[in-house]
Amino acid sequence: MVNPFFMNMQLYYHPDLSIDTFDLTEEESVHLKVLRLQIDEQISITDGKGTLAIVAIEQNKRKQWTVRVLKREYTNAPMYSIELAISPLKNNERIEWLLEKATEMGITAFTLLPCSRSERKTVNEERLRKVMISAAKQSQHLHFPELRVVKTFSDYITEKTEAEKCIAFCGANTKSIHDCIAVGKPLRILIGPEGDFTEEEVALALQHGYLSVGLGESRLRSETAGLYAVAAYKFLNRL
Repeated sequence: MVNPFFMNMQLYYHPDLSIDTFDLTEEESVHLKVLRLQIDEQISITDGKGTLAIVAIEQNKRKQWTVRVLKREYTNAPMYSIELAISPLKNNERIEWLLEKATEMGITAFTLLPCSRSERKTVNEERLRKVMISAAKQSQHLHFPELRVVKTFSDYITEKTEAEKCIAFCGANTKSIHDCIAVGKPLRILIGPEGDFTEEEVALALQHGYLSVGLGESRLRSETAGLYAVAAYKFLNRL
């Protein structure tokens, strides 16, 4: 069980909490400096993999502060999981917004999926990872989403997964996503680019067991569609 002490504190991040004394990154050290924290004051840190550490500030160096672990606790990953796969969007700010909000809502994985109509072919993974980490800390998640960038649409579609698989597109023969989500089971949902998936991409997905779903009567932007799908899954599972 997470120490309630943590819930009243700002959460920081360090990728390795296995050692007892370590330096924080420059970025995290800046936050401590702004808050004017002092030697021996305590903060909470996660590695994004379920570990929470309560640490004491040991040395407030100019750029990288040193901390000492006082206590570690581990929490299991959430029982339910949702993987959101979406085409890179023309506007970087929109994909960053979606990643931020979906992370806050507790997605398990966020995948950038290249499609035939994708207007952007590359993404700044480092920038996206920073957005994800910031959102996870803000929401006090101890398990951060997996961030993936896959090479081809077909490689991803043919992957084996135990999750329910859905592809959302603007087609006539689709069922409501609310009727396709299996309560209590993990979900993988595909969202296309601004011009939607091609007929060939939809056919390939259906061939490999994906269900075709719709997201209501309105025509949604890709990033809105992604958040809609996450919200539907969270609501139906009462998370």
